[in-house]
Amino acid sequence: MTPLDPLDAESEALAKVFGTYEARPMHACESCCDTALAARLSAEGEGIAPRDLAAYLLEAVHLLGDEKDFKRLLPRMLTLVAEGNNPHASAIEEVFECLDRIHTNAWSAEEREALRRWLWAFWRHLCSAAGRGKQKPYAGALRGMATLGEEGEVVAMLNETRADPLIRSEDHTSELQSPCN
Repeated sequence: MTPLDPLDAESEALAKVFGTYEARPMHACESCCDTALAARLSAEGEGIAPRDLAAYLLEAVHLLGDEKDFKRLLPRMLTLVAEGNNPHASAIEEVFECLDRIHTNAWSAEEREALRRWLWAFWRHLCSAAGRGKQKPYAGALRGMATLGEEGEVVAMLNETRADPLIRSEDHTSELQSPCN
């Protein structure tokens, strides 16, 4: 048996922590939400399909579903982002904009820690040879950590990146500054 990639291992851990939220009929504002999307997201199974990610993120929590629905879908959304299997590059930033609205500081310590550990694994994946050239949502990963209130860890991520000459040579200066503004 091959050991799991650190990102895969943290994705599994995240799914386990957030797997306690069960699928249920999702509230949807009938005048402004896609009720077919709400029905698809309410069903058991994988959770959210790549084609539905952007639409859900636009309406998440306020118009479509609630915080429990978001938490249930979070591991799948982050998997889609990590795989680069999302309809647009800003998906990770939109996931963390939703997290900003939800106020993760009220989440359990276990949920916050699982998300923090996933973000570190995602960061290291982005900075690894495997992650290079595929996607570059560095700012999204940093924003996620800042959303959790982990400013010291944002600094550690930036320092780790600045120490890597291959990443430094790609010049992501504007991306690396944006979540700290």
